[in-house]
Amino acid sequence: MKRIFLLFLALLILYPQLPIVSQTASAESLAPYVVNFSTSNNLTASSDSTVVPGSTGVASQKFVLSGSGWNGAFYTDWAKHDVSSYNTLEFWVKGEAGDEALVINVSDGTNNYSANIQTPYDGSWEHVTIPLSDMTGVDFTQWNSITFTCNTSTENTAFYINNVKFTYIEPYTGPQITVLPWNGAQSAISLTFDDGSDSQLDYAVPALDAKDLDATFFVTETAVTGSRKDDWKKLPLDGHEIGNHSKHHYLPSANPTQAHEKTYDDTLGYDETVGAQTVLEQELDTPVKAYAYPYTNNDPYLVKYLRDRTFRQEGDGVTELTL
Repeated sequence: MKRIFLLFLALLILYPQLPIVSQTASAESLAPYVVNFSTSNNLTASSDSTVVPGSTGVASQKFVLSGSGWNGAFYTDWAKHDVSSYNTLEFWVKGEAGDEALVINVSDGTNNYSANIQTPYDGSWEHVTIPLSDMTGVDFTQWNSITFTCNTSTENTAFYINNVKFTYIEPYTGPQITVLPWNGAQSAISLTFDDGSDSQLDYAVPALDAKDLDATFFVTETAVTGSRKDDWKKLPLDGHEIGNHSKHHYLPSANPTQAHEKTYDDTLGYDETVGAQTVLEQELDTPVKAYAYPYTNNDPYLVKYLRDRTFRQEGDGVTELTL
């Protein structure tokens, strides 16, 4: 009896120091919920073996607009599922020709969320992430389906979807952003646009000019040496800045498997940064001092060339500057 009492006393003393193991798995340990392709309407669907960055091993699907009327590619098993433990929907998308206009629709069977998606102009894969918190109105305890439609009447237009999944992305817990005064104002915001697409000239620039706002347009050499060169040349005259977004928008890769991926060396590093800068300055008659990494990939060779030549550097779509 005395021995049992001593054992009980020892447990009372040690109890506060013992780790408490939760019976519920944390959100961080959730395996992604992969959503497989189900069926399509007015779209000819076929499997595609293209290697996609970050792939889960699920085959890509190729969709070709094959008929008139409403078209859609369905990702669902036609049952309601509780995916509310996740906080992000992500997938990869590309277009056959580039710049295809798509619409994604996420539904719980009653309520829907829709968003427009533009495929990369160069026909490369793009990783799209949408926070579940943005999809207001959809009940993710009863999620039902995801639909992709091609917003065009052009037949034989093709697009690809891969690796559709719900994931949990750990919220940022690092240092908070401190807003500092700038040029006599309380703060400042940098507006940036990447890739040099025609839609920026047709829609973004007029909207900015109407509000008397200036922005930085990170363009590729190949984007501004075409038929819209004169339009790009007008931007610096109206107060906008032209930035360097490389020559070909290559994705630096140690083991390239796609046409848009390249292994960088001194020659290619120079061509994609300094060489592109020279052409941009000559073609558009404006200084070019800022560079945005294609695909946000700050490959060591690119970093070396940019730092050696005092470029201002940015990630693709990221407005924080590193000087």
